[in-house]
Amino acid sequence: MYNMHAKIGIFVDRLLREAIASELTLDEAVTAFGFASRATAVVASESSDGSAEDCEAHARRRFEEAFAQPFQVIFGDTDMERLREAYRGMSDAAVSAILKNCNTHVLMRH
Repeated sequence: MYNMHAKIGIFVDRLLREAIASELTLDEAVTAFGFASRATAVVASESSDGSAEDCEAHARRRFEEAFAQPFQVIFGDTDMERLREAYRGMSDAAVSAILKNCNTHVLMRH
């Protein structure tokens, strides 16, 4: 489970960086994320992962479920106490690897 959350966090970090760099408004960014979710479903259906309707319904359900998940966005320049609290329970090696590889991290609790 941790590996899946870590991979998703890294992916979301990339999306967040792209949204910030593109100077999209909040409305434009969330619209783009919705399109990306739907486009992923279309590609999945074309790869025989199910009908277009089933893949889109699945994508919509998972998109909504994501809003219910607890998470934190932590910027690398935040104070160390906040970082320690966010990463409590993780190994020092895992925390070091995360902090070394990015200045922003989306941390999801399982």
